[in-house]
Amino acid sequence: LDHLSVASAVFIGHDWGGTLVWNLAQAFPGRVCAVGAVCTPFLLTPKDDPWAKMQQKAPGTRFDYQMYFQSQAAIDEMDADPSRTFRAIFRSPTMALHGADKELMKVPPTMRKPRPGFVNHFPEGSEVARDGSVLLDEMELEYYVAQNR
Repeated sequence: LDHLSVASAVFIGHDWGGTLVWNLAQAFPGRVCAVGAVCTPFLLTPKDDPWAKMQQKAPGTRFDYQMYFQSQAAIDEMDADPSRTFRAIFRSPTMALHGADKELMKVPPTMRKPRPGFVNHFPEGSEVARDGSVLLDEMELEYYVAQNR
């Protein structure tokens, strides 16, 4: 906001982003005009940092991917080939398993072998197929890729 010389703004978030904008409003009430949180109820910001508890309890659970996203391995995996990463993430439900190692997909990201990964259930060097008529067309997908290079 300071960089843009904006005093305050409206923030909208979904899922994790919803939690983020609620916490932002609590931490910086003077900078937040309003919050729109989709699928995320208001909760007070925890007094204690939940990170230590997550590190103990999240591996192998449905929250495992959140732990993975905090790692350098996740950054390296996603930065290695942004096009492949976004093609794997922005897929229609009908294409979700197309070309994927279905057994590896059942394993939480931090526990995958030979290395952890979020999109590594697609064989290396293979094209990640997607339906461009759903979610994002090719031009929109390429915009996301360009912003992450």
